[in-house]
Amino acid sequence: MDLMPILRTLRKHKTAATLIVLETAVACAVVANALHLVGERLRLLTRADGLPSADLLVVHAVPSGTQDDAQRRQITERDMAALRALPGVASASFVNQMPYANYNNFSGVSRDGGKDARNYHANMHAADASVFKTLGLTFTEGGPFADGPTPHMQDARDDFSLVPRGVVINTDLARALYPGESALGKPLYMVKPFTIIGVSDNLPMTHPQAKPEGQRYAALFQVRPSVGEGFHVLRVAPDTSAAARADLVQRVRRTLMAVDPQRELARVEWLDQMRRDYDASDRQMAWLMAAVTAVLLMVTTGGVVGLASFWVQQRTRMIGTRRALGATRGQVLRYFLAENALLTSMGLVLGMAGAYGLGLALMRHWEVAPLPAWYLPAGAAVLLALGQLAAWIPARQATRVSPVVALRG
Repeated sequence: MDLMPILRTLRKHKTAATLIVLETAVACAVVANALHLVGERLRLLTRADGLPSADLLVVHAVPSGTQDDAQRRQITERDMAALRALPGVASASFVNQMPYANYNNFSGVSRDGGKDARNYHANMHAADASVFKTLGLTFTEGGPFADGPTPHMQDARDDFSLVPRGVVINTDLARALYPGESALGKPLYMVKPFTIIGVSDNLPMTHPQAKPEGQRYAALFQVRPSVGEGFHVLRVAPDTSAAARADLVQRVRRTLMAVDPQRELARVEWLDQMRRDYDASDRQMAWLMAAVTAVLLMVTTGGVVGLASFWVQQRTRMIGTRRALGATRGQVLRYFLAENALLTSMGLVLGMAGAYGLGLALMRHWEVAPLPAWYLPAGAAVLLALGQLAAWIPARQATRVSPVVALRG
């Protein structure tokens, strides 16, 4: 189709043409990044944490505040003995932190501890050797702690040399410390030098989405926390019924309160429910962004329909003249679609540039992951299709007008 008649017409209707171009450009820039944000939220909501979350019961007991450290150690030992004796409990451990609990402990680690050494902000886990069975930790290299004496956390604070020198780290930290090589048997420095004895692919972060992918680091040290310094974690068999799980929750409450009636049980909750609560804001954000994107697409489509309808009505006499001179309905329809495709394409070129710039701004100020390149052509294709549909509706109606009626108008 010859573009010259279209270009001459557009020069006569600069305002309407400019509005369509700008509306399409803004929609492309915003929709591409909105869909990217929705995709990022959905990725977080569907990520696998590698833990048997449905089978882990997490308990946060707050001591009364009247016990000293020695008494809390005794209470912790009595707690664990009583919990492990409960029917249906496959394993139980006491750990200083758990995912989704809004309680975390971080420290800087490096390869050698030198002044010029690069430090990595790592999540510090502390537990005895039972934690590997309870959390179901698996390894890409090495293995767990050997059974043996495990110092209490307060003793480790007073004398850090008591902490066994074997440390387990997650795969992200292993890759960061020793890119392209095995981390097994290599040093890790945190106040004092440690030796990496295991690399786990599911050692968890307390805030799994706190940093971009590849920047989530965690290390597990052989230290025994006491009540007030962490969480009781119980694991049940996967085939445990819902009724048995509910009964276990009540028995755990009674058992712990029998050991220390003065304490408060701030949390007795299954880990998968903790995750759902933790992800609630991301889920709401995903729905909100999806709704905003849908509304924006509807507004854009409606705007194009309105402008196209107005534009077609303004050129009713031109349509009648073309029909009287022998133009078919199909030729008139193709003319308007080609005209709209030209305007939409101009808007999409500007919009893709705007989407890229907006994506860079989001990366810089809100640590959003880079906008994938395929979002731009995909978003452009969707908007082009919507634009053509929006123009097709009034153009098709215009072609049904009789040439005689159009010329009289």
